[in-house]
Amino acid sequence: MTNRGIPAVLARGGASRGLIVLKEDLRHIPSEQWESLFALWVGSPDPSGRQIDGVGGGNPSTSKVVVLGDSDVPDRDFDYSFFQIDPITGRADRRGTCGNLTAACGLVAVSNGLVPVNAPCTVVRLRCTNTGKDIDVEVPLAVVPTSTGVSRSRYAAKPGSPVITSSFLEPAGATTGHLFPTGVSTQELELEHRRLSVTLIDAVNPVVLVDGRSVGADVHRSPAELESDPELMGRLEQVRAWAAVACGFATSVQSVPEESSFYPYIGMTFLPQHHYLSGGATIRTDEVDVVVRMLSGPTVHRALPLSAGLATAAATFLGQRGGSDDQPIPVRLGHPSGVLTVDVTPGEKTTAPVRRISVPSSARVIMRGYLEVD
Repeated sequence: MTNRGIPAVLARGGASRGLIVLKEDLRHIPSEQWESLFALWVGSPDPSGRQIDGVGGGNPSTSKVVVLGDSDVPDRDFDYSFFQIDPITGRADRRGTCGNLTAACGLVAVSNGLVPVNAPCTVVRLRCTNTGKDIDVEVPLAVVPTSTGVSRSRYAAKPGSPVITSSFLEPAGATTGHLFPTGVSTQELELEHRRLSVTLIDAVNPVVLVDGRSVGADVHRSPAELESDPELMGRLEQVRAWAAVACGFATSVQSVPEESSFYPYIGMTFLPQHHYLSGGATIRTDEVDVVVRMLSGPTVHRALPLSAGLATAAATFLGQRGGSDDQPIPVRLGHPSGVLTVDVTPGEKTTAPVRRISVPSSARVIMRGYLEVD
């Protein structure tokens, strides 16, 4: 901390944005005060959910804080501690992680000179303290000649540049200790005279997946149209509440809003089909392996929360898996803004069927500055 406040970086990683703070710069602030301070910085609590009094953007995807600190774990550069701040209540949830911001943290570590830089790619090795899992972030460098003729390295995080790859190692059981928290890959639920087949999977982050048609959803409706359907959103929250209790995050379905407002994510899946994106472009049936509409808190995400997408890719891969090849298998996820391709590397079928999940992402440092404490 300086007399100007706490040094921080505001950065975008993939479809998320958040503050990145070094643990060293928080050393004069008791750790029990961190969460209230982080809530203040993003502008929560805020009954309106708009976060006008902070840097949050009024939705869960932009109401995030990461603390980076030196790691005591061999072969790891940093501890990565993620805080998901509820825009309305200001409560912090630390059960899961943010896959998108790992790319931003890798970029910040390299651009701030926190790790030795290697060309053509620097690997930043993170240990997520929320889940105890390891993440390797590959930050590519592009050599750019200067006006003096001397080459320098530029961090490739702009449109058209090579993207950053985050690899989540041994991702199963990140928050519950089990790939399938209920012990089975799929199960049937009865809800409002509907029989639903659901998959509750914990890989990188916990996600419960349900067939979109079975809950009355139409893949051709926009995220705004889906979330404006109170009956549909109510059904999805009931499924998510069941899953939260099954994961051990809440003591009852009635207590879920208080005890676990974010995790697990809930997503609707649809068979591959021709459909329009939010921007008007189209996706053909043969361009995707599954179509996904994922909720982030109380809203339908306009793209796809990365960690939830990784869990969905793992579930899709496991549902289709054949053979024992340990080479990465690409899984193409259609979402409202395009297609996300995730590489799933198989492991041993019975004990660790998913060894690694890798995904490309872009990142950008938006601002470096100081955050007020008082």
